[in-house]
Amino acid sequence: MAKGTAESDQISSLLAIGRRISGVLELEQISALYMEWFAEQAASEAAAAEEEDGNNPEVPAGVNRVVLALTALGLRTTARIYRVPRTYYSWPLYERALSVGAPSAEHMCKTVVLANTRWRSNSNNNSAEAEQAEKYVCVVVQYTHTISTQALVDAVNGRTGGYPQPVSRKRFNFRLADERAACALTGFGHNGVAPIGWPVRGVPVVVSAAIAGLRPPVIWLGAGDVDYKMAVPVAALVAAAGCIVADVSSPIQA
Repeated sequence: MAKGTAESDQISSLLAIGRRISGVLELEQISALYMEWFAEQAASEAAAAEEEDGNNPEVPAGVNRVVLALTALGLRTTARIYRVPRTYYSWPLYERALSVGAPSAEHMCKTVVLANTRWRSNSNNNSAEAEQAEKYVCVVVQYTHTISTQALVDAVNGRTGGYPQPVSRKRFNFRLADERAACALTGFGHNGVAPIGWPVRGVPVVVSAAIAGLRPPVIWLGAGDVDYKMAVPVAALVAAAGCIVADVSSPIQA
């Protein structure tokens, strides 16, 4: 048997095992037990790091900012912070999930910043922060899904500080924000963006409804730096950060 074929078979076997484990973790009772274990781990890790929380000279500034945001939102003892290897993003998604202990690849998420290219400044002398809250939106979505920008319009139109009343759909055209603009807005670099801890307030955070249906109900995403990730219970994040939960994504077709 060729080496490539053997390795492919091994990967297929591992993926099959992973799917079976994920299926077990989706069971209501097992999911609840997993979340109890996760909460114990998070509380223990937070207690151990208490003296340096938010002011640890050994971690990047962005991570310290995320930790401070978690504390302010009352999430520090329910979230977990992970450092990942520099080669992390060269790995397949399933391998990244395994490395951080995620129940499945579906639990792996990213924070995406989109800009409304049809946004225009009005004459109401809004502050720069208020205008950024109108122009941009933050979306937390699974790596296994793609964002529907049309559904995103429905999610934010008439439901956010920037658009408290519905306006014409013609005023929206969401596109991925320029990386430089996203970095200036969030304070985080590529692959390190978190949905909290931004220097700018008021930008709406939309969590894909597919995430809200995960079992166990916890997700992994950026934590302020490319080499750090955090895991946080979905409901806790949504409640504490005032996120909008909406059906804005669909599975990527293989």
